[in-house]
Formats: sequence, C-alpha cells, structure tokens
Amino acid sequence: MPNTATATRLHFRQAYDVLCQRTPQRASQHYLRLLQLAAGTTESEVDLALALVLESGGVPTSDTVTELVRGPRALQMPELSSACLDLTVYDQLLVQELAA
Repeated sequence: MPNTATATRLHFRQAYDVLCQRTPQRASQHYLRLLQLAAGTTESEVDLALALVLESGGVPTSDTVTELVRGPRALQMPELSSACLDLTVYDQLLVQELAA
C-alpha cells in the first residue's frame, strides 16, 4: 500500500503525463501553475482535484484544477438601499437625560 506522499507524487506525475499528451505546447505552463496552486493552498486539495480529473478522463489543466480547489466563484452581492432611521426617539431620551 503506497503512503500518502507517494500517492500524491503519483497524481502529480500522472497529471504531467496527461498534460504532455493532450496539451504538449502548454504542458509545462499548466504544471507550473498547478505547483503554484499547491504551494498557495494545500497540496492535498490539489492532489484530490487532480485525482478527480484524472479518474474522469479529463485534462488536468491549471484552470480546471483551480476551479475544483477554489470552488464556485462568489455570487455578486446585490446593492442595498440605505435604511431610513428615525432617531427622534433617541434624541428625546437625550433631552430627558439632560433635563434630569
């Protein structure tokens, strides 16, 4: 049974082999971006994403793996109108406090 480090290296190696076969002109660029992603997040997350892409027969490009690691992009927040606050009650409390 291979240890975790060996399995991780295997997925990275398999990813590089697939990149060389399917995108030979950009294989090194994609692979370097994968290594950068692993350094910037966690190697185990990138390894899992690589395993998923490889098992599905896909090409483990940097964009594909990044999307899996980082998840879907955040939804854009809707713009909210500013609330109209009535502070007269608070002002009345201040006046009462000053009068006392």
